[in-house]
Amino acid sequence: MQQPDYSTNPFGSPTTPPIEYLRVGFGKRLVAFLIDALISITVTLGIGLLFMALDLGVAQVIQDQIDNILSIYDMMGISKGLIDTMNSLLGGVITAGMIVGVLYPLIEGITGASPGKRILRITVATPDGHPGTIALYLKRYVIKGLGTLLQILALLPALGFLEGIGNIVGIVIFLGYFGVLSSARLALHDLIAQTAVYDVQDIR
Repeated sequence: MQQPDYSTNPFGSPTTPPIEYLRVGFGKRLVAFLIDALISITVTLGIGLLFMALDLGVAQVIQDQIDNILSIYDMMGISKGLIDTMNSLLGGVITAGMIVGVLYPLIEGITGASPGKRILRITVATPDGHPGTIALYLKRYVIKGLGTLLQILALLPALGFLEGIGNIVGIVIFLGYFGVLSSARLALHDLIAQTAVYDVQDIR
């Protein structure tokens, strides 16, 4: 949908566009997300292969999940050698995925912009377009990644009940991304954290 032209009014004097029109829309935020996803996957695979090469092993709770997956391959008659390779690879990738899943978003949680956002020159700010603070960025990081954080905590035997809660929270936050399609251009985590995303040049 084409945005109204707020550069002049009918009498020729300049007017200020509503702040919502300066916020970054769904398209550019989706591209930033895809860039970050590509970087995260690449880093995860790299670290996973490194863990596999070093044969560092994994926590028992992770190994239990891997054993459940590999039991299916065993029933399919796949060779033991390939299963052993898959066991080592999955262990490395799952461990790396948890590390990257927590630390990569923390870049945005500290600086206000993920690598994907920086490439597109957009950043997190206050709803009215002023620069954010680390406290604001970290609050947004926790809210946005709460589902992932709960699922990781659920790996601890005493906190296993958090897995279901983490799944539900993750789905709610994911669906909340589509709030960017609204006129306010705010995802659910933006509404809760009191943040918005702007082009760098529009920060006041």
